[in-house]
Amino acid sequence: AEEPEDVVLGVDRNGDYYINTFAVPKNAVEDSLRTIYTQYHTHDRILYLKAHQSLKMEKIQEAVSLARRAGVRVIAAVTDQTLGTEPTVSQERGN
Repeated sequence: AEEPEDVVLGVDRNGDYYINTFAVPKNAVEDSLRTIYTQYHTHDRILYLKAHQSLKMEKIQEAVSLARRAGVRVIAAVTDQTLGTEPTVSQERGN
């Protein structure tokens, strides 16, 4: 679960952007993130990215590019697993 101080960039199934829970037009995402990271989160510059599972990779890459241009240093992907299901990614690490 996200903490209140976390910055989350969301992209819904329609490609619309959200910063935390607030809708942000695509042309304002970069400036909005830049403001957040120059005024409030100057020390960490970590962004959590949530994208709808049906989005094409180009949309996700576009969101990453917007964030990078805004000064984000670390981008972490947020994933959801349906309760009661097994993970679909191996939990083992290769040598």
